[in-house]
Amino acid sequence: MISRVGLAAGFSNGLDVDLVQTGSGAEFEHNLHPAGIGSALPGGREVMAPNGIDGNVLLTILRCRHPVTLHLGGAPNPLRSRDRFIVRRADVIVVRDEDVALAAIQAGASPKRIRLLRAWDLGPFSKVELFRSGDEAHRFIFVGDLCPLAGSLDFQYCAATWAAKHPNSEIDVTWIGQGDLRAVLDAQPLPLNMKQRFMGPVRGAALADVFGECGLLVVPEWAAGVGNGGNAPVREACVAGLPVLGSRRNRLVTSLVLPGETGWLFDPMEPRSMTDALESAMSLSVDRLNEMRVAARARALAPTLGLQALAPFSPPVAAE
Repeated sequence: MISRVGLAAGFSNGLDVDLVQTGSGAEFEHNLHPAGIGSALPGGREVMAPNGIDGNVLLTILRCRHPVTLHLGGAPNPLRSRDRFIVRRADVIVVRDEDVALAAIQAGASPKRIRLLRAWDLGPFSKVELFRSGDEAHRFIFVGDLCPLAGSLDFQYCAATWAAKHPNSEIDVTWIGQGDLRAVLDAQPLPLNMKQRFMGPVRGAALADVFGECGLLVVPEWAAGVGNGGNAPVREACVAGLPVLGSRRNRLVTSLVLPGETGWLFDPMEPRSMTDALESAMSLSVDRLNEMRVAARARALAPTLGLQALAPFSPPVAAE
């Protein structure tokens, strides 16, 4: 079945292409426009995998005798031999964010062959003053969708429990984003020593400014990339000097957080785990947290992660 359509599933580049269904209804292959330029390969084939790698993607790539640009919407599994073969076979891999990129690197893809659809400029985050003092040192910030799977309500409950146990101390949370739980979070009866503010969606340099007013990032999501618009800005927060209180189910969190050095890890399905991590963070002095900020920035910019070599995706441009 061949038709003339534009790309979909978040990969649209505005071109008319010959699109060939590979069998599952989710993965596609198409001929690149002959005049295509940029990150995709002139004269090559583009294989679309918006939901991740499956057997149809493997068969398509095995049959292909042209240079391959693989568009990945879901993270490959570094432990699966099929996924490792495919990311190594592809000449260019286009991914939606750093979480999928990191999974591809862990599966064996060269960072130089990966292109980001959503690459954030780290410049504004690297300019944020590292050291915090006063209330901002222990102020938490959540960035993402305010929905159940993102763990926002779970963290609020955990923070409120901590506040009730420590009536002579304050805990402060900034919520960045929107979602179904926005009104629920705002309506909860909280201890008088717990403060929270809602700022709606914030991105780029404006988010860097808000990071500068906060001291700790919290990522309590129940599954990788769920409820955070793809993934939470973990690396950006670390560059801005925020240690991370994060879920073990987030790939960027587990790659960037060295427990006790750049943050704390917990399992969101074990309430006690999150409580212990929160207690550890709140018990640290401002000076110790500032030492962790230096380590967090260094960790996020370390070349060992392979993320520094990632380039933004430049869609091909159709000839006039």
